[in-house]
Amino acid sequence: DNGSTQVTLKTPGNVISNGGAVIETQNYFYFVNGAADAKADNTYGTPIKGAIMVVKKADMTTQEIVVPKIVSSSDYDSGIYLYNGYLYYGTTTTKKGTDGKVVKSVLEFQRAKVDGSGVEEITTVDGLGTEFRFIENGGVVYLIYQTSVTVEEEKVNRLICRNTSTGAETLIVEDYENYT
Repeated sequence: DNGSTQVTLKTPGNVISNGGAVIETQNYFYFVNGAADAKADNTYGTPIKGAIMVVKKADMTTQEIVVPKIVSSSDYDSGIYLYNGYLYYGTTTTKKGTDGKVVKSVLEFQRAKVDGSGVEEITTVDGLGTEFRFIENGGVVYLIYQTSVTVEEEKVNRLICRNTSTGAETLIVEDYENYT
């Protein structure tokens, strides 16, 4: 179920700081509630530890879970982002592989409204350590991420820009490193 988590703190105000483990807005702090094992059960609604929470700045005792999913990227310089009323983050996928087991090495980029509803998948990548950033330009949010593939025994590092609204991807940089 990707429905609302019954969040009442829905008016963040202007974003003051974005990215990382904590986002500060005019009215709230959004934060990742500790570290959880990326390979733990990540079914929507199950995780508490490692989930995205919100706390009211005027009353630090008023806090709620916004997105009950584990923020599991090991790109610790990235984190969670808030743009245009949506939270953006990376989480371990809950999709199953051909063996019927959840693929614990796939990072799924998602977004959710600030009340926890409307969870949407943006894309998936192999590797929980994928380096990424979300940026906004002209009202459009973009996911910038690094990926590597092997082409004819050469490692190819790619920097990709994905429009989160249209899904269109643009190759920004491609760098070949010879394996032999």
